[in-house]
Amino acid sequence: QYVRHDHRSRAPAVCRSNRNVRRLCAGLPVSSFVTDPRPTRFTKPVLIASGALTILGGAVIAPAIPALADHFSNVPNAQFQARLLLSMHAAAIVLLAPLLGAYADRLGLKRVFVSGIVIFGTAGTAGAILPTLPMILASRAIMGIGMAMIMITSVPMIASFYSGREREQAIGWQMAAATLGGAVFSLATGALAEKGWQYPFLAYLIALPLAVATALLVPRAQTHEDATAPTETDSPPPRPVLLHAALPLSLSFLAQIAMFC
Repeated sequence: QYVRHDHRSRAPAVCRSNRNVRRLCAGLPVSSFVTDPRPTRFTKPVLIASGALTILGGAVIAPAIPALADHFSNVPNAQFQARLLLSMHAAAIVLLAPLLGAYADRLGLKRVFVSGIVIFGTAGTAGAILPTLPMILASRAIMGIGMAMIMITSVPMIASFYSGREREQAIGWQMAAATLGGAVFSLATGALAEKGWQYPFLAYLIALPLAVATALLVPRAQTHEDATAPTETDSPPPRPVLLHAALPLSLSFLAQIAMFC
């Protein structure tokens, strides 16, 4: 109330002091305050590495499929179920990504991004210890949920911190990191598969330290709701950043299906 009274008596001096005060003067609740994103030198490499995780979806376990099918040979349709492991996550992405995308801004880009990385790493690694093929299939579907959360927020996260040429470079580096990481991990898990079908699943553990790094080193991303808050001096609100990423994300979903089905 003090700030609002001050706004009436001495406007516009107080209400133009910083963004948070402008939001309070506009009548917004304290819970909607945000800190303007200020990326550090660690923000870009962490976002690039974390966003590139999705390339590991099915590629890393492909060398283990024959041995896995042999291990579960007593299970009906074991060969079919084993091959289904390569595309189960893609089905979850296609079904859930639109729903998750609709709520990503509302829940917070960073929160969804970090949660997706944790789900991806935990569910992906679970295949190494789960005792039955149906349980492994279920873990792959859950991993797909994590992948969808990463895919719908990785580009908007970069877009919230960078603009212009720097944004384009960051997205390009993310694509390059995904391509290189897919090749390296495919070779590494091919060697691991010779020791046992469970070992390639351990490659997903790399997601967990990246989740910690993202949580600690990446600032909170500005959402569309933050950007469109009414203030006296703010410029007209931009279109939702997720909308700009809709086409490349849709093409990426289709590529997942084409690659692993």
